[in-house]
Amino acid sequence: SNVQMVGFNLRFHACVKQAKEWLDAGLIGNPIWANFTCAQFNNKPSYQRDGVILNWSHEIDLALYLLGPAQVVQSFTRRPDKGPDDMTDIMLLHEDSVSSSIHLDYLTKPEIRQSIIVGTNATIIMDLVNRNAWLRAADGEIIDHLQSHETWNDNYVEEMQAFLDRIDGKQTIGCTGQEGLEVLEICLEVRKLAGL
Repeated sequence: SNVQMVGFNLRFHACVKQAKEWLDAGLIGNPIWANFTCAQFNNKPSYQRDGVILNWSHEIDLALYLLGPAQVVQSFTRRPDKGPDDMTDIMLLHEDSVSSSIHLDYLTKPEIRQSIIVGTNATIIMDLVNRNAWLRAADGEIIDHLQSHETWNDNYVEEMQAFLDRIDGKQTIGCTGQEGLEVLEICLEVRKLAGL
């Protein structure tokens, strides 16, 4: 059997959908650089969680989904006492020399899940926790703003419906098997660089 969809649910978040629309419409001009952050305190025992590289791979998917395929340029991963990874910073190089940095950690309170995508004409800012997204012109003016009142549960339900639609042969915004493999390859490269 073939993979129908990989569960990267951030694609269903209203802010991400809005950012994708702004990008596809060319409203930021040519992307130059981006930052994706998922910083969320987690002190569960290591046997109940993966390290941050695998667990927060959602942000890696966001980078590829919004900016296209990429390769790892460098990374730094913190592994206290050579144990599980609890913080990593990854630099990716996308097509057309677009760079993105991804910060993931289990250390930060309160949770920060934010992204910035800078282009030649405008910047996209997303706050996924508080469900706000802004499109700011190069002169600083707010061109557009989205504030969503959906919940994470709403996103999961929409993702499940997309999975069912995909099984029925419909196209959805869900992550394909090939796209999921590209994320996994980056995760494995970063883990290798960290000695994991």
